[in-house]
Amino acid sequence: MRPTIESLVFESGRPLLLLPPEDFYGRIDTVCIAWDGSATVARALSTAYPLIGSATKAIVACVRNGELSHDKLLERHVEALKHSGLEVELAALHCDGESIPSVIQDAALEGRADLLIAGAYGHSKLREAMFGGVTRGLLDNLRVPVLLAH
Repeated sequence: MRPTIESLVFESGRPLLLLPPEDFYGRIDTVCIAWDGSATVARALSTAYPLIGSATKAIVACVRNGELSHDKLLERHVEALKHSGLEVELAALHCDGESIPSVIQDAALEGRADLLIAGAYGHSKLREAMFGGVTRGLLDNLRVPVLLAH
C-alpha cells in the first residue's frame, strides 16, 4: 500500500487520514502532534483543526537531545492550541536506540491520543528513498490513527 499512499500524499495536495488495522471508534478527545518545526507539520496541524474541534487535550511530542527551550515557532503553535481551548502538554522525547516513529507512536499511545498529527515527507524524495524517514516508519508500523500532510 505504501506506493499508493505516497502517491496520494504527494499528488493530491490534501491531508491523508490513515487508520491502523485495529478498531477505531472515531471520537477525537486527545491529539498528539509530532512536532519537528517543519512546514509540513504546520500544514498538517492547520488541516487538522476541523478534526480536533471537539478535542480537549493536545500532546506536542518533540524528539530532542535536550530540553525544549526557546523555540519561537513551537511557542506560537502552543499558544494557538491553548487559545483554541485545548490543554497542552509538551513532551520532550528521547530515542535511546529506538526508531523515531516508534518513540512518537509510543508517546501518543501512552497519552491515550486518538489522533497523531504529522507532517509527511519533509525531506527530499531522494533522501527518503535512500535513508527512509519518520513518515515511512509510521507507514510501515501504523499503531495509532494518523493525519499526514505534505
